[in-house]
Amino acid sequence: MIGPWSRLYAGLTEPVRQEWARRLKAAAHRAPAGDPAPLPQEALVDVRGRVEHWQRHASHGRRWYTEPREALEGICVHQAGVEFGVAGYQVRASGSDTEAMVDRICGRWSKPLPYHVFVSIRNRTAYWLHDWSRVTWHGNAANRGFIGFGVDGDYPGFERNRQAKHTTLDDEMRLLVRCALRRTSEEATGVAGAPITSHAVADAKGRRTRDPGELIWGLCRQVAPLSEWDGVRDRPEWMV
Repeated sequence: MIGPWSRLYAGLTEPVRQEWARRLKAAAHRAPAGDPAPLPQEALVDVRGRVEHWQRHASHGRRWYTEPREALEGICVHQAGVEFGVAGYQVRASGSDTEAMVDRICGRWSKPLPYHVFVSIRNRTAYWLHDWSRVTWHGNAANRGFIGFGVDGDYPGFERNRQAKHTTLDDEMRLLVRCALRRTSEEATGVAGAPITSHAVADAKGRRTRDPGELIWGLCRQVAPLSEWDGVRDRPEWMV
């Protein structure tokens, strides 16, 4: 079994990598979750070309390594921690609110988002930003072995701690997150329910209660098997 959260944060040891490889292989022989049905091909919008375009014309740096991925072990899910918006000058430059959001996440005005897939609340669309083989800087020690999947918004670690400032998702957006995650798993790993872990983020007291949050983790649970950690004291109760 994989050890406590801190081991993923510090680095994936060879036994840990072997365990993830075993789970990914097992997922290929497991029946799909059934809900949700895969997204239509065009619903996971491919903006990789726009990322490359702005990297050629922008002065800021990259958020990925130059070497290819050695092995793929699963998907690492994140919350953005903020609801992405656009400024007036960005809308004017891009021609519309929708296009401005795409340009923002693709790196027109700053580095492109490091997630391979990002679900935008403002545009209500899931975007494919990076080749599956590209190793991006999204999850510390999980960078090299995991696909980065980001969900727009700011969510509490526990739903009981939800405040007015936190992001809510309507039924349509919840379905979009689940479908996009399923499609990401199918396209990146070849199986419908690849193993999922979360970004190794701790609060000031070292408690793992933040990323991606109970709401998002619950949506993940409906799509694929979650990481099974034996360091129970190191994981939030909603991850049990």
